[in-house]
Amino acid sequence: MKKMYAVLAKSVMPVILATCALPVMASEMTYQGSTQGIFADGPTATVLGFSGDVFGLGTTSGGSAVLSDLGIFTLILPPANPAITAAGDFVLSVIFSIPNGAGSVNPIVAAMMGTINKNNGNNILIDFGVGQTITFDGSDGSGSFFLTVNDVTFPQGSGTGSQQTLTGSISNAIFNPIAGGTAAATVPEPATIALLGLGLAGLGFARQRRSDGRSIVDIGR
Repeated sequence: MKKMYAVLAKSVMPVILATCALPVMASEMTYQGSTQGIFADGPTATVLGFSGDVFGLGTTSGGSAVLSDLGIFTLILPPANPAITAAGDFVLSVIFSIPNGAGSVNPIVAAMMGTINKNNGNNILIDFGVGQTITFDGSDGSGSFFLTVNDVTFPQGSGTGSQQTLTGSISNAIFNPIAGGTAAATVPEPATIALLGLGLAGLGFARQRRSDGRSIVDIGR
């Protein structure tokens, strides 16, 4: 009997320890949205254009996701004037339809400011800074995530029609689903995992007894 308890303890303890070490994590966040942009400086709009785009439908992995296409910048300089003269600011609206904002029909709108300037290499640079934290509380749940938009550079010598794709990323995403919400996901409870471990340990013990030439019935004799 003592040997039986020793085998059980040896088999079950790693499972219990692993279960206790499991972090309590919220469900991954599903996202979808679109972008719109406007140049604050009038003259810049005559030499640099922007076309918004739709991104998603996607789900974060480990709280992160890459946004590979947030729109396209295009140089529209006239052939007779190839000098890059863009300056001022660019306001990018990132509109999330999922996750829902304050209600099922209200989107989350993040305003990302980009500063347009020429650096020492005569490149045109659009700097979007470090990003911002977005919080939401909607019909399917609440949470937050950090949104980053990557800088865009047109190298010196870029001519009319040159294009650069705008990209970004989501990180530190946390989503707390409402029970019954469409975005809710089931996460196994630690107690369930522990019971599964006990069952597996019992099966392992029975197999070991059989390998010794004894049946399970012999345990009670």
